[in-house]
Amino acid sequence: MLDSMFHSREDNVMSRRPYQADGVGLPDDFASILRDLYKRQDPGLPAVTLAARNAGWTLDVLGSAMGVTRVRAGQIAAKAADGSNADPGVEIPVPPAREKPKRRPRAVGLTEEESEGLRALRQAMFDADLDTFPTARDALVAEVAAHSARGVRVDSLGEALGLRSGAIRSYLADFRSKQAAEKYAKRRR
Repeated sequence: MLDSMFHSREDNVMSRRPYQADGVGLPDDFASILRDLYKRQDPGLPAVTLAARNAGWTLDVLGSAMGVTRVRAGQIAAKAADGSNADPGVEIPVPPAREKPKRRPRAVGLTEEESEGLRALRQAMFDADLDTFPTARDALVAEVAAHSARGVRVDSLGEALGLRSGAIRSYLADFRSKQAAEKYAKRRR
């Protein structure tokens, strides 16, 4: 019974990072060198760890190879960062290049017809009575969200509607929360 309560670090799924399963990891031979240096408490470990960190490896990856946390891996590397540029004595592999993050598309402007349509929806919302106001507001908010998703900037939407950008952000937040509530309600059925 006690054996089932205690698991090795490898069995504990919570100790693994999501990207380690199929993501970038240290080459096996270098990982075994790091693990061996750590087990022997070799004085060259800080220099090797710092060199690997300077080569581009993250503390998470280095720490998992040694069987320690990223904080401990940083502490080990900091021992060598005192200004001495000791040769690590081991060839440090270079991590593969990461993909560059996708850039947001350039801001899209509103045409005059789109601006007129938004103003008409806003006026319809103001002209609505208590029974039709929620529907009119939802139509305006959905239209604002559609333009925002298309890449129209919040300040451009505010200018077209005669509102401050904070009011537009409020509309967008309402739209997202309503979508989340509808999605949650569908899952509950």
